[in-house]
Amino acid sequence: MTARSEFKSHSEQLVDDDGSVETALINYLFAKQVVNRLRSQMDVSDLQRKRSYWKQCAFNAVSCFGK
Repeated sequence: MTARSEFKSHSEQLVDDDGSVETALINYLFAKQVVNRLRSQMDVSDLQRKRSYWKQCAFNAVSCFGK
């Protein structure tokens, strides 16, 4: 599931906007939670990429650090 489709599916679950402060607060907190979840998923993929790079460096230091 892509980030856009995940956001779309979550945004459809927002509380109906009746103009009240409580509804606005619930929608804000829910959207903030979704954004934080998407951000943490991006961080995981970045960490996996870096981990893979450092594994390669540990195996073949010359390719990472030169002669």
